[in-house]
Amino acid sequence: GMARFLAVQLARIGDLAQTRRLLAGLWRQAEKTGGAVPPAAGLFGLTPKAREQAPGLGQVPDTGQLHRQKARHASSAAVTEPKKACEKKPFSVRAIFCYRKLPMRYYPLYVNLHGKRCLVVGAGQVGRRKIATLAACGPDEVLVLDPAPPADVVAALSAVPGVVIERREFTPADLDGRFLVIAATSDEESNWAISRECAARGILCNIVDQPEKCSFIVPALFTQGDLTVAISTGGASPALARKIRQGLGDFLGDEYGALLVLMSALRPMVLALGLPTEKNSAIFRSIVHSSLIDALERGDAVAAENVLREILPAALHGDAAGLIAGALGHAGA
Repeated sequence: GMARFLAVQLARIGDLAQTRRLLAGLWRQAEKTGGAVPPAAGLFGLTPKAREQAPGLGQVPDTGQLHRQKARHASSAAVTEPKKACEKKPFSVRAIFCYRKLPMRYYPLYVNLHGKRCLVVGAGQVGRRKIATLAACGPDEVLVLDPAPPADVVAALSAVPGVVIERREFTPADLDGRFLVIAATSDEESNWAISRECAARGILCNIVDQPEKCSFIVPALFTQGDLTVAISTGGASPALARKIRQGLGDFLGDEYGALLVLMSALRPMVLALGLPTEKNSAIFRSIVHSSLIDALERGDAVAAENVLREILPAALHGDAAGLIAGALGHAGA
C-alpha cells in the first residue's frame, strides 16, 4: 500500500536513513501482528540473513517457515531475482535496486511565470508554439534567439507583448537572470551545451523531444476557458499524449468552461457570507455534482437557475440569474 510506495520513492532518491526507518517500522508491525510479513517489506525480498545485516532494522524474530514462505511469495511477485553482484555485497537500501530499474517519474506542477525572464533558442515551427505558450502566461520577458529567422516570423514575434527576438547564436551569457529555458534547435551539440549550462546554474531547462537532456518536460495541454488539463507520458510517447488530449475534446465540452466561469464568480460570493468551511465546501461540491452542467450544455437558463437556487443559501438567490447569464455567455463566445 502507501508504505510500499513511500519506501520505493525514498530509496529512489537515495534517502537511506528514511528508508531504513520505514523498513524498521514495517518489521515492528510484523512482530505486533504475529509475524506476518507486510507486503511493503516483502517488496524488498529481505531474507532473515539480510535482515540481520540491514542497518537500522536490528534482529527480527524468525516467525516460522510459513511466514518466510509469505515473504518469498511477496518478494517474487514484486521483484526479479537479484543479481549475484548484489548477493556478495553487504545489504543496503541502494542494493535493493540491483533487482530492477524503476522508471523515471516527474513531479507535475504549474509554474507562475509572472515577473520571470525566459529564453527560447530556436524560432522554428515548434519553437514558435513554445514562445506563444510562454508569452500567454505573462512572463516579464521571453528572449528568442535564432541566427536566421524568416522576416515574417520576426515581425510576428516582435508584435507579441514581452517577446524580444535577436538574430544570433546562443551564448552562455544569455542565461544570466533566466528562470526557464527551452531549446528547440536541430543542432545536437547546441542542445547539449544549453542543457549542461542550465544544469550547472540550476535553471529549469527543456530540450524539445529530448527528455534525457531536460530538467522538466512539457505536457500536452487541453484547455477549455480557464480549465487546463495536462497530459504526460513521462517523455515515453508525446504522440500518445497528444492523442489523449484530442480525445478530451469529445468529453470536456464548452459547458465545463462555462461552469468554471460560474464557479469563479460564485466562490467569493459564498465565502463573503462567513459560513463555516464545511458548509462552503458542501455548497461547492453540490454544485459540481448537480445537474447544472447538463443544463449549461443544453443552454437552458431557466433549468440552470433553478438548480443553482436549490443549492445556494437564500442570500444569494438574487444573484443566480446573473451567474447563469455570465456562464452561458462564455459558452456561446
